[in-house]
Amino acid sequence: MSRFREKFTNGFIIGSNQAPNNVIYLQIFTKELGVITAKAKVSPKLTGKFQGKLEPLTKAMFVLYKGQTTWSIKEITNVQNTHLDLVTHPIQELIHFICKIYRQLLPEDEPLASLFVMLEQVHQNIANHIYSTSSIIYFLAQTLDKIGILPNLKTCPGCKSEITGNATYDPAQQEIFCTNCIPNHSEQLVQINLNQRKTIYYATKTNLIDFNKIQIDPNIQAKSIRLLQVITANYLGKSPSLVSLPI
Repeated sequence: MSRFREKFTNGFIIGSNQAPNNVIYLQIFTKELGVITAKAKVSPKLTGKFQGKLEPLTKAMFVLYKGQTTWSIKEITNVQNTHLDLVTHPIQELIHFICKIYRQLLPEDEPLASLFVMLEQVHQNIANHIYSTSSIIYFLAQTLDKIGILPNLKTCPGCKSEITGNATYDPAQQEIFCTNCIPNHSEQLVQINLNQRKTIYYATKTNLIDFNKIQIDPNIQAKSIRLLQVITANYLGKSPSLVSLPI
């Protein structure tokens, strides 16, 4: 039996590192394999498909093979470049933000097919030069929900009752509490109003097209993104200021 295993998979480039001897390591988020790191030999045949540069969040079909431990790229086809030099600055920031968050949040070699499908929706918006603050809310809410770190938005972990109004996020416990069960041990509590919870909850239950159709007050948009930023940063063990958002 051959020790090499060939694999065809769609994927997004979320990171790259140049190595000696014209070798490059690409971090790729794939539908079947999750996030993988794959080695490629830099050549005109490879870079030509990317118009001379490997752009973040470029989508392609990767033909991979695996030795004993390492994935290598045999061929790249159906390349959909992000064309960073042609999109607006906010879209450029969103592309870099998505790649940074996925590099930090997603484990390697763990398939997340539903998350991949969601990213395809966001990528299509980017390809069509469509940018909105709602897209950021949708991307973060869907990502946190699908990898299991978005707190329960409807039920208080303290009294086990439905949260009907305002609430509080406690970073120490990574939970959202009702007003009757607010923890008194933390100075980093984040207040959440009902519209924030509704907005984020709806983002986890619908598709991007329908989510972009709803009218969200700009103040609620900003507060919703701020909450998702705090949840993300808290999970990563970082200051929220280090998880910069393209808004």
